[in-house]
Amino acid sequence: MKIDQEYPQWDEFVTLTSTEVLMPIDTTFAQEDWKGFNKALNNPEFKAALDAFEKSELPSHFATDERAKAKADAVADYRECIKLAGSNGNTKQIKEAYESARQNLNKVAAPIKN
Repeated sequence: MKIDQEYPQWDEFVTLTSTEVLMPIDTTFAQEDWKGFNKALNNPEFKAALDAFEKSELPSHFATDERAKAKADAVADYRECIKLAGSNGNTKQIKEAYESARQNLNKVAAPIKN
């Protein structure tokens, strides 16, 4: 972390991006274990964290239109993953939705310069 940069932190974001919540999803995705991926996505802890993140407000210091759009898109992408994985959807579509979710989450997490 650079000294002249500040990273967004708020409770709902920290919970969603915690290793306890995202690691099982990331791991099963990387292993292409689609049954495990579906199970991890449907974990009540992940669903609760995603719901809370969706309802949360961006801290005013970090609130930009781009970051707000990325937050909304990340939630939509994760919900698409849940839907596709639960219906044994096309693996390519699942991968695209998940990679888009991660990219959008990275945009939300991007630092700002002080």
